[in-house]
Parts: sequence; C-alpha cells; structure tokens
Amino acid sequence: MIREFKLANPTTEHVQNCDHVYREEFRKLGLRFGTLRSDTCKKCDELYVKELDTNDETELMIIREESRLHHEKADTAYKHMHNDIDQAKTSNENIVLCIDLQQVCLILI
Repeated sequence: MIREFKLANPTTEHVQNCDHVYREEFRKLGLRFGTLRSDTCKKCDELYVKELDTNDETELMIIREESRLHHEKADTAYKHMHNDIDQAKTSNENIVLCIDLQQVCLILI
C-alpha cells in the first residue's frame, strides 16, 4: 500500500512516512486500521477457559502445570528461532524464513 501511496503523491515525499497522512489516504480508499490484538494459540485459549471453568483445586493445579509446560515449550522454540536469526545475520550461508501463519506475514532474513 505504501508503494501506491508514493505513486499517487510524488510531491509529498517529506510526509510519506507520517502516520496521519498514511491513515488519511487509507480512509479515502474506504479502508481503516483495526485495533492491534495479541495473538494467542488455540492451546493457550483452551487452557485459559478450562482454568476459569474449574472449581476443583486439583484440576486447577493440573491445568496450570500443563499451561506452564506449554509456555516453556513455546519459549524454547522462540529461543531457537532467535538463535537461528542471529546466526543468519552473521553468515552468508544461512537464510531464516519466518512465517506468521496467524497474520500470513513473511519475514526473510
């Protein structure tokens, strides 16, 4: 979209990256920016609902432990990804392709 904005407004190069100008151009096209939201995975959502729904202290402890282990696995995966990205930045032999399947955004480093 920014490319189309730059083509449509070649004389306003000094303001092309200003947020309010970009948003106004979107509004002219009938588009708008949505509210930013934090992504959560299906497993996290399920565990959160289970935790809210239970009154049994033993079951609550089991759910919280499952949630802790799930977050630990996610943290480990993120650490591996960041290590791979750091290695790719310092090496011409490696490429890291990160795909956010929730947002369908591609990041190539």
